[in-house]
Amino acid sequence: YGFPTPNYPSDGHGTCCAGIIAAEADNNLGIAGVSYSSKIIPVRIFYYIDYGAGIGVQATTSTDALLSGTAYAWRTADADIISTSAGLSSLSVTALQIDTQLIDDELNEAFYNARNGKGIAMFCSSGNDDLNDILWPAELANTIAVGASSMCDERKNPSDCSGENWGGNFGESLDIIAPGVKISTTDMMGSSGYSSSNYSYTFNGTSASCPNAAGVGALILSVNSGLHAADVRAILNITADRVPNYIYDSISPYGTWNDEAGHGRVNAYAAVQLAQTYQSTASSDGKSSDLAIDVFPNPTDGNISINFGAAFSHWEVKIMDVQGKTILQKSLSTSGTSHFNFNGTSGIYIVSVQNRDHHKLIRLVKK
Repeated sequence: YGFPTPNYPSDGHGTCCAGIIAAEADNNLGIAGVSYSSKIIPVRIFYYIDYGAGIGVQATTSTDALLSGTAYAWRTADADIISTSAGLSSLSVTALQIDTQLIDDELNEAFYNARNGKGIAMFCSSGNDDLNDILWPAELANTIAVGASSMCDERKNPSDCSGENWGGNFGESLDIIAPGVKISTTDMMGSSGYSSSNYSYTFNGTSASCPNAAGVGALILSVNSGLHAADVRAILNITADRVPNYIYDSISPYGTWNDEAGHGRVNAYAAVQLAQTYQSTASSDGKSSDLAIDVFPNPTDGNISINFGAAFSHWEVKIMDVQGKTILQKSLSTSGTSHFNFNGTSGIYIVSVQNRDHHKLIRLVKK
């Protein structure tokens, strides 16, 4: 909050988030960030107001702070990833008189036009209130909503194994969950931050899970810088581990989904492996293909049907493992539904369906 003039212990919030993403590695000090070769561009979007007796000094924000911070990140600083460990409830938006439409428009422009038209992947915290209600701006269509997972590989909730009495927000806008409980990271030096040392070993919340996921986003671009923002989101969601104890009975463009875990817990290794060979599914304006193609049943025992829709076309179909290796390839000239058998071992695969004008990826589970 306090960059560049920290005055309060809570100013360590940004330092903790930055350390999760990019703390230096291989120096025998502290911790290593998820994407430890990344450069951090600190942007201040909150500030302090002293509300007087009974309330005291509180962090707050405004339309101008949020709008100018977003604009600076991509228009001036040329950021590749935005990680926002903050969010506002509808009540807070009203109380602070935030003009969300102005900021939504700026976020949408960043999603489509940043990085010379490839767009910027924007990660946002879902919230820490244990509610079926994703905070703004994580709830928006063009941001990546990140919830928190515990050390028991489940959505952080008050009754989990962590002993921490809070829960990550969840619901229909949730993309993924990422570790957010007792995370080791950098702190403000000395006793200025959350701890009396230079490091915090108990940084909690979706404020911790968001930079964990954003760091993976940076790793994705480090191996394939030509990807669009929509591709980063697709790769993260497709390769996320569908952690147990949840029923992933909803289907999204990225495969199966659950309202508490989203597409699952982020998997950095699988995401980087897929990114290396990933062919962009985004069009020239940054939008993902809206090609109406369905692969079913999913999960499958090996008998697969693909519905290509009514229009006749020449299709290239590939089934790849999460490392991008092609396991099966077919050329089809058809419309409607085609059927074939896939004899791969049990696991997660990516179905690539492509014609001259469109390319779509679908997550497939082989039982």
